[in-house]
Amino acid sequence: MARPSPRSRRRGRSRPRQSKIVPSEQVREILQGDFDEVLKRKVFLFAASGTRGPRRCLVCNAEGVVIKVYIGEAALKIDQPDFNTIKPYWLCQSHSTLEPGDEQITAALATKGGTP
Repeated sequence: MARPSPRSRRRGRSRPRQSKIVPSEQVREILQGDFDEVLKRKVFLFAASGTRGPRRCLVCNAEGVVIKVYIGEAALKIDQPDFNTIKPYWLCQSHSTLEPGDEQITAALATKGGTP
């Protein structure tokens, strides 16, 4: 099949599709809060990168519908922050009401390689 003309006006012909990233409420609070700009950028990028790969609930391994970001205390340090403690994770519909500091989430992050 021939390539479409560069003048083609049909949708999706000139550019690849771009997925829209809608940050969660938690991420929006961090972006609007009084944090370092580097931390804000890292949190947004981690939330966006979590959309790639398997969307499985962190707690029960069901289909994930809500993405959240865990921010460790080491990332909030003023002197030499460790951004490796920022972890995106998915939650299913039944676990989506859990708060980021909940015991189930911290236990699941600890067992799956996170750093709570």
